[in-house]
Amino acid sequence: MENATKLETTHQRIHEIRMHFEVLLRDAQIDTYRKGLAGVGDEAALRAQLEERQKQIADDFAFVAA
Repeated sequence: MENATKLETTHQRIHEIRMHFEVLLRDAQIDTYRKGLAGVGDEAALRAQLEERQKQIADDFAFVAA
């Protein structure tokens, strides 16, 4: 296998992993919006939880990508 092929395969895999993390971010937003519509918790607390969850997901991706 040539180096170019190896690099291309690695790039494709990290792209797939990134897409999985994007789905996790989207799911976190949807979960927060559903809680807001259901009246579970106040808006500021939900927003803070979402931001913390998004930060954790971003940190996890950075760890995996490294």
